[in-house]
Amino acid sequence: MKIGVLLVEDEASIAKALKAGLEFEGYAFFWAHSLSKAQELLMRHKHEIHLMLLDVMLPDGEGFDAYAIFKNIHPKLRILFTTARIESGDKVKGLRLGADDYITKPYDLDEIILRLERIKPLIKLQEDISVFEFKNGKMDFQNYRVWNKKGTEFSLGNKENHVLKFLVVHAGKTLSREEIYNACWENGETGSLRTIDNFILNYRKIFEDTPSEPMHFLSVRGVGYRFEP
Repeated sequence: MKIGVLLVEDEASIAKALKAGLEFEGYAFFWAHSLSKAQELLMRHKHEIHLMLLDVMLPDGEGFDAYAIFKNIHPKLRILFTTARIESGDKVKGLRLGADDYITKPYDLDEIILRLERIKPLIKLQEDISVFEFKNGKMDFQNYRVWNKKGTEFSLGNKENHVLKFLVVHAGKTLSREEIYNACWENGETGSLRTIDNFILNYRKIFEDTPSEPMHFLSVRGVGYRFEP
């Protein structure tokens, strides 16, 4: 399957350069110079576009404001914000919205390709997975069991299993504690954000080579957590 990338960027010279680079790497390339054009392309090519490089500042509005519109059209779309602004508040804002990544201009083609390659294997990952394997272990969500890379087996409780699966399904994406809680706890169920912190600590003990220096279950300051396979 060829991965489709939609660039939402008003500078034609940038689009031309990225088109050449991404098509050379095997991606299908789409370009929109405005938010309205991006919405049109996304509706027309929903099944061909998997990733969006979304500029924050565009002639007809801000990418931040259009994020929810694009996700409503294509819920599984992976969105990476791009901007020439360097304020840390912008980055936090984008990640809080649910963006998969944030790239600062001027574009470095090698960096973009590296970030897209990190996300690409996750695109086919669906919420109905029952087993997931990565280099540091294996997870059997159906039977609430996990194994570290040495083959040692651990049992998980219901919520601990649910949270782990939610992180894996959204691998590569920074998730706020509130987002995790709202997805994994039903109305009326008791729990707290601190419970999520404790789960993360346990995942690190199971899967990380050095739990105090995690490489897979990462904390994102001021936002939440991210799972990197």
